This record gives sequence, structure tokens and C-alpha cells, in this order.
Amino acid sequence: MRAPDAAQTSLFTSITLADRVPARHPLRPVRAVAVAVADDLRPALDRLYRPGGSRLAPPPEQILRALLLWSIYSLPSEMRLLEELDYNLLYRWFVGLDADAPVWRESTFRSNRRRILAAPVAGEFFARVFARLPPRLLPAHRFSVNWPLVDAWSGQRTLAEVAR
Repeated sequence: MRAPDAAQTSLFTSITLADRVPARHPLRPVRAVAVAVADDLRPALDRLYRPGGSRLAPPPEQILRALLLWSIYSLPSEMRLLEELDYNLLYRWFVGLDADAPVWRESTFRSNRRRILAAPVAGEFFARVFARLPPRLLPAHRFSVNWPLVDAWSGQRTLAEVAR
């Protein structure tokens, strides 16, 4: 028997974003490595922001994970990354955005991206993440890593060779 073609009717759900990501999805170990590396670099990330500002900045860990997505999926632009973050549940889970959280405005993301990438901690993040990821965790049939972008962000010309 054929199921009906019905429009979405439920607004609330008890399923988390993590529940929607298959247990064997290759982004799971990539995210685990990215979270661990960011945790190690937390003191350096904290120094990028002064306490007591008038507005809360997006967590630098989320910005770095968004940049990691941008590079491993070879997204063509910042605008496309933010668009994908708006509706792609896998990307939201990876970055750490709740399903109902607003995505950063382009200007907010850009200014925070620039602040983070200007600091040595960004290069350290990318170098450590790709050093901990065996090539089998970035299968070519799933990912198309933009190595020149990673190299530019990491400040290390040899990073592409290390990860391949």
C-alpha cells in the first residue's frame, strides 16, 4: 500500500539533531576531533575576546567548526555556508547550533571569522585537527577537501601533505 503524500504537520519533536546523524556517518569522528582540539585550545580562544563586552560573540569553537565544514565540503562561499547552516541539520549538529537557533548574520560571522583567523590559534586548530584525522576519515566519495583554503587558514604550506 502506498503512503499518502502529506505536508509536514508536526511542529515539535523529541528527536535531537545528534539522533538524526547516523552512528557511522564520517562527520561523527571529525566532530569529536574538532571538539577535543578546541577544548585543548580554549585558553587561547578565550584570550581573543575581552570580558564584559556589550554584545555576546558567537562561540569561537562554533566558528572554527563552521570553517572546518566550509573546507571539507569545499563550499563555494561564506554565503553558501551560512545558507547551509540555516537548513542543513547535519551542519547545525556539527557546528553546535540548536535546530531553532538563528544562524549568524553574514557581517557577524565575517568579523568573527577574521578575528579568529588572524590569531595563531586558528592555524593551530587546523593543524591539530588534520594531524589527528587519518585520511580514511575523509573519504573522497563524501568530502572534497579544499586544501588551498585549509593551508591559507592554517598558515602552513605542508598541512595538505600531512593529512593526505
